Amino acid sequence: MEKEGRVNLLSVIILSIVIFLVYAVLVLGNPSIDATLPEDNTNASASFGYSPSAGNATFNGTNPQFHCDVQINASTVSASTAVNRNITNVSLYISTAPLAAASAIKNQTLNISGVSNRTVIFNVTTSLNEGVHYWFCRTEDNGTGEGAGILYNTTLNRTFTIDKTGPYLTTTVSNTTAQDAVSTEDTVYFAVNFSDQFTSIHTVRLFVNVSGAADNEVNITSESTGLVQAGNGTIVNLSYTIPGHLLDDVLNFTFWVNDSVNNMNMSPAVILRVDRDGTGPGFNLTSPIHLFNQSSATAPYFNFTAMDNNNTELYNFTCGINISVASDTGPTPLPNANITGIEVTNGTSVQNTTSFKLSNGTYVWNVSCTDKAGNLNISLSQNFTVDQMAPTLVNFTINATSTSEILGSLIGSGASTPDSGTGSWAQGRKFTAFGNFTDNLTKLLEADLQFYNTSLGGWQTINTTKDDAGNNITSATKTEALFNLTFTPPSGRNEFEGKNVSFRLLVNDTLGNRNTSVEVVNITISINDTYAPTITINASADGVAMVNGSNISDTTPRISWAVDENNNLQSINISFQEVTALGSSTLTTQDSAGIEGCKKAAFFSSSATGVHNVETGTTVSGSGSTAGVRNGSLLILDTESCRLRNGSHSIIVTAIDVWGNQLVEFHNFSIQSLGSIGLAFVNLTSPTTLWSKNNINNSNITSTIGLGIGGAANGGLSGENIQSLAYTSSCDSTEVTFTNNTVIYPFNRSSACKTESENRTVTITVTDTAGNSNTTVLGFLVDNVAPSFSSIESPTDGQTFTNAKTALNFTILDDDQSITSFGYYLDGSDALVTMNISAAPATIGGAGTSITENNLTNFTAGTHTIKFTVNDTLGNVKNSSVITFTQIGPIKPADINNSITDYLTFINPGMTFNISIRLKDGTGYNDIGSANETDSNQTFEIFLNLNSSSANDQVNVTITEINGSGANWDKINFSVMINETKFEAGVENNFTMDLFNFVLFNGSLDEFLTNENDYFGTVLLPYNVTNGSNQGTATAQEIWWFPDSDDLTSRTNVSQCTTGFSRTDATPCWNYSGVGNTLVSVPHFSGVGGGNDTRPPTVALNSPATSLGVSEIIPNVTVSNDATNCKYIVNGTDSSASSNESSSATPGTIGNDNICTWSEIRFKDGVYNITFNVTDASGNLNLSVNMSFTMADGTAPNSGTSVSSSSGETSATVTISGVNESVNATVFYGTGNTSFTNSFMQTAFSKSPSVSFTGLTASTVYYYNVTLYDYNGNSVFNSTVFTFTTDAASTTTTTTTTTSSGGGGGVAAVSNIADSKAQVWSTIPAGSSFSLDVDKATIAITKVAVNNVKSELKNVDLGVQALKSQPVSATAAGKVYQYLKINKKQIVDSDAESFKVGFRVTKSWLTDNGLTSADIRLYRYKNSVWNRLVTKVTGTDSTYVNFEAETPGFSFFAVGSATGGGDAFAIIDAIRGFYDGTSSLTAFEIIDMIRAFYG
Repeated sequence: MEKEGRVNLLSVIILSIVIFLVYAVLVLGNPSIDATLPEDNTNASASFGYSPSAGNATFNGTNPQFHCDVQINASTVSASTAVNRNITNVSLYISTAPLAAASAIKNQTLNISGVSNRTVIFNVTTSLNEGVHYWFCRTEDNGTGEGAGILYNTTLNRTFTIDKTGPYLTTTVSNTTAQDAVSTEDTVYFAVNFSDQFTSIHTVRLFVNVSGAADNEVNITSESTGLVQAGNGTIVNLSYTIPGHLLDDVLNFTFWVNDSVNNMNMSPAVILRVDRDGTGPGFNLTSPIHLFNQSSATAPYFNFTAMDNNNTELYNFTCGINISVASDTGPTPLPNANITGIEVTNGTSVQNTTSFKLSNGTYVWNVSCTDKAGNLNISLSQNFTVDQMAPTLVNFTINATSTSEILGSLIGSGASTPDSGTGSWAQGRKFTAFGNFTDNLTKLLEADLQFYNTSLGGWQTINTTKDDAGNNITSATKTEALFNLTFTPPSGRNEFEGKNVSFRLLVNDTLGNRNTSVEVVNITISINDTYAPTITINASADGVAMVNGSNISDTTPRISWAVDENNNLQSINISFQEVTALGSSTLTTQDSAGIEGCKKAAFFSSSATGVHNVETGTTVSGSGSTAGVRNGSLLILDTESCRLRNGSHSIIVTAIDVWGNQLVEFHNFSIQSLGSIGLAFVNLTSPTTLWSKNNINNSNITSTIGLGIGGAANGGLSGENIQSLAYTSSCDSTEVTFTNNTVIYPFNRSSACKTESENRTVTITVTDTAGNSNTTVLGFLVDNVAPSFSSIESPTDGQTFTNAKTALNFTILDDDQSITSFGYYLDGSDALVTMNISAAPATIGGAGTSITENNLTNFTAGTHTIKFTVNDTLGNVKNSSVITFTQIGPIKPADINNSITDYLTFINPGMTFNISIRLKDGTGYNDIGSANETDSNQTFEIFLNLNSSSANDQVNVTITEINGSGANWDKINFSVMINETKFEAGVENNFTMDLFNFVLFNGSLDEFLTNENDYFGTVLLPYNVTNGSNQGTATAQEIWWFPDSDDLTSRTNVSQCTTGFSRTDATPCWNYSGVGNTLVSVPHFSGVGGGNDTRPPTVALNSPATSLGVSEIIPNVTVSNDATNCKYIVNGTDSSASSNESSSATPGTIGNDNICTWSEIRFKDGVYNITFNVTDASGNLNLSVNMSFTMADGTAPNSGTSVSSSSGETSATVTISGVNESVNATVFYGTGNTSFTNSFMQTAFSKSPSVSFTGLTASTVYYYNVTLYDYNGNSVFNSTVFTFTTDAASTTTTTTTTTSSGGGGGVAAVSNIADSKAQVWSTIPAGSSFSLDVDKATIAITKVAVNNVKSELKNVDLGVQALKSQPVSATAAGKVYQYLKINKKQIVDSDAESFKVGFRVTKSWLTDNGLTSADIRLYRYKNSVWNRLVTKVTGTDSTYVNFEAETPGFSFFAVGSATGGGDAFAIIDAIRGFYDGTSSLTAFEIIDMIRAFYG
């Protein structure tokens, strides 16, 4: 048995292992699958699905969809055998009976070979029948590998139900009220039994149809209420109450029912008739409204409207009004107050005016009515209150606002004095009044804080509040309130200043009941005076009032004062600034009135008695006594010891009131009584320090030296009251004012004085406040001329010295001053080498003495520049021109080598340099070594090996074919850098490229080799150029050379050499130098290296903006310097452009930017898109700038700043200038100034449009106005009427014969105008200047300038006319070039500061008439005389001499000679007018007339 038991146990273990392996193969190794849609136990109709989780709404019985989710589980059967799993098919099984995997029939199969994890969707196109259905999914896995085979996996059965039929009635609808006729307000009950075959009943609704009206749902029940159950025979009970308005209507009731998948059905109808009235009347209580309050004891009028559902016309019934007293326990009927038997008409307002008295209290009222059917109804109640009682004081307190200090407090209306509080306050300090009041029945509304104004004799409100939290009132209950009011007694002279002031609170409720005067209580507070007295000081000198700040000569003025103060004064103190103020301790030493002996001071106090008392005393003036000292005066005694001295003085009056408030008032004046004032020349100053020369008159100075004038502290001006100082100089006659004790520069105001050496004078006038003046003339030699170099013998420019020393030989001279020093600047250095270092200035040479210097100097070998300099004792400096010379001498290669190596290592940390200097001989260039070459006049080469770790990455730089004599061997430390950061960043920014191995020489090399033709350079770069024939490893697209290292906008793309290279070649080139190396030869060094250009140029949009209000734009963009071509494309055609694509634009430099810009283009309103295309030299294209902009131009253009015209005999041109945008112009014109029937138009858009006229009549005045239109049709009309006059018609001389029998004949007047030019300005701002510019060969005047307009002018018209003959009988001059006339409108001579006329005369006319430019004058005809104007020459050209003259006004003018001409009678009239004051001519102008008359 034991053995048998062991066998059985072993069998069980083996069987378990086998079962596990089978499970692992069939389950763990099989693919996983899940049936996910529809969810188990889902119900669906033909169009709607409903699952237990409330999902699957899209699942339906018409086009059902099924989801099977599949996934591979395991990939191995055992640890040693790998099987590759691959799902090949998924199948769907559907049946109306439970399914078994072995016997089920597929509905669909989908092949999904190669997919391991996914959701497989089956769409069943056949509609499913009603009933319960079963379904599952199965997968097929066709695995590969050892032990592989076809594996299947199947889901469990899922069920779903298809229900396409609505619920049905199992019984008919029953009316449980068992009536066919009902009354309003009855409730009817219905019962119905519904069932559903497959799903449950969800919702039942009761609908009523009223006399043909639409269905109206009136009741509902659903599955969620528990009243509807699934299955057959479910009873549903619903009810409905008949409203009153359905009287006499027939009602149709139906039930609507739906199941859980929304299938619906409707029951047959039940009909009921409403034939009885069971509804009482309704109400609208109008007045008094609920919570109405009144103060009258008479009952209010009661107004209401009663309505009954019986709407028979004029339907009447009976009502009553019930009034009760409100209380906490409920309304109590009020005897004799109810009103009954009121007959009302249905829907008509009723007002009852029965009058009876009511006491204070709250009342309740309502209305009851019975209609003819006997239905009684009572309205809701409304309250109203009768209140005739004023509010009652609980507490009134005044507190300090910022502290808890109580100023006064009253409790209860019966109080008469404060219960507590300090009772004291001050002006300018805020306090708060708190009030606690109650009201018996209604709410408190408003409180007024008042004070008693003793001046007005009544109470005055100073703050108020209303029933609003924002106005400082809070209501604890309906009938109690706390009022919070603040007030600040104002500072100043007023009713609060030092007074005991009474305050009170007046309070009223919402009905206006207010506490009466009997119930009002007051709190009186003492208000301290914080406002100082006010003082008025009056003074007079020589009987004339003098204001504060006056200048007088009276030394004994009278001083008066007046003090204003509401309270008593403590003291008044009056004194002059130089007199010690009096006090109470000094009264015993003064006279009886408390006044100082000279009447310069006085003191009065409240503690003094008699005449010393401030309130009762008297002052003693020079003319008698005046009672009281608040108003008083003092007259200073006229004695030597009492009189005031010259200078500044102050009257000081101090007043103090009994509260301690104090005011000090000053009255200032100056006295200058006698004597003249002096002038002191203090010192000479340079702009920053005192001038080293003496300060006496007749000193030698330059124009930059200042003169120190005045200042008593410096022994300067005598007297203390300087009113003004002014000077003029022989350089400039313009008077200049300045202040006392300052430095003036009288010789630095004229260009002539600044450049010449001449004796000059300055005239200085000083005036004091009394009108005394003094004029002093000072003389100086003003020398601004530096010494000169009479000759420079050596070196001369380009001279070569072969000796060991350079000869310096020159001669210098100063005509007016001694020479202080001389020397030179070498090789552009700012360091001065002084040559006369051992000589004292006095021994160098005096004024007018020539000095010759001979000097031999050691200079290093090479080419140098030298500039000599010399200065005189005044600091005037003269520099010679720069001279270039060459010194031949030895050079030291070792020193040069070490110097270059050390310097380059210093400026390039971390880099190594190998330097060698080579000399050219017959075999080429060879290293010099450390030997000293005695002759620098040979050809050298400097080789630099930079940072070379191997031959493959080194950069070699060679400065070759160096002209040794042309080099400056003192400047050997030049800078060379590899890949310098700032340089590369600048280049890459300008050219959007990538640089590498770039060699940079800065300007220091130019100091070593000043002439670029004295060498050329080579650079060996460790790479080849792309696409080269021997390129090795290509790393660079191009080689670039920048001719100027400071200008990174200009580069040269280096090409391959075609011939050898020498220092005379101007174009760089390159050659391959073995695999992986390129040798670049350049005319001179700056920046050279390689780079790749694969980046497009940068583009920044400047115009247009995104939103535009003017019809035109000028497209432009800022581009990088490598850009070569720009275009733009605009969508749409509604613009002035001829094509959507612009022409190509080449970038140009504007300021510091590279700009592509195009001509103006105009757009109609709308939205546009613009794209800019920018290309560089390498073909890189930037298309990134693409933007939309909106044109919305609703603004008219301006009308321009000026309108001008020019005319001929039958034509004219009108030009409009200064328009803010391009416009076309229409000019309407006519020969009358009110009707313009003709027009001409300019259609080309312009900011200065010109409109041309033709077909005009000669010698005719034409009137016109202008209208401008922009591109979007916005227009502006210039209402100004302008004019022009056409020229006279050309005339032909004819002979006319008349007979005695004939009548008279006439000839039209011939115009005297040869040509004209006119212009109109619509607006001229104040302070601006404008001019009429004329450029016609037929008109001598070229310009009429109006300078500094004094006020704004409108529609100014200026015109110039060239005349054919003299306009008046008098001849202007002996020889006249042309007569002219200047016309003006809307401007008079006083409107501007000055008028200037520019004109010209041909050189040929001057020659023909034997005249020079100095002989020409401009004449103006005024007061029947030709007046000569001051005329000056302003320039010449090949044809004309140009002149300018200033004129006081406009009229006729003549351009002519300065001699001859004139009218003897006019001269006599001018002389007579000069003496009797009727002529405007000066004596000089009359003399000019006489000279002109005699030629």
